[in-house]
Amino acid sequence: MQNHLGSIHVVDARIEEDAGSALVACRYSTPISDTDIVAIDRAIRSEVLNPRPVTILTAKSVECANKSYGDLFRLSERYTLNGRVRLVCIKGYDVNPCSGLHYHSTDIGPYELNVEAGGDDPNRFAIRIVPTKVWTSWFGKE
Repeated sequence: MQNHLGSIHVVDARIEEDAGSALVACRYSTPISDTDIVAIDRAIRSEVLNPRPVTILTAKSVECANKSYGDLFRLSERYTLNGRVRLVCIKGYDVNPCSGLHYHSTDIGPYELNVEAGGDDPNRFAIRIVPTKVWTSWFGKE
């Protein structure tokens, strides 16, 4: 999402235990508006409708990954990694160290997007992506 909406910082992302949805916790430079959410939804749908392969690779170190992938490689300041690093690569879009399970492409199929408040901080929010059988609507009225 940072590639499309520069000022969004993804704090955490996970697939729920029942695999019924994915949750992406974010922080934005200002309180999130419906217009921003529509842009996020469009960016996600663009990746789903124009799928990119997701591959798992290994780098000898964080430094090697950074050198190999440049701006595509991101590592949160919260983590310190040493030695070999498992990387999840979305071709031409993102490279992140991650030990979790991942789908083989960005083609996750139809989904419904729900936005949840991020507690006391108006600049924090979470996006819940819930798979559906068919595309039902875009977020908002646009």
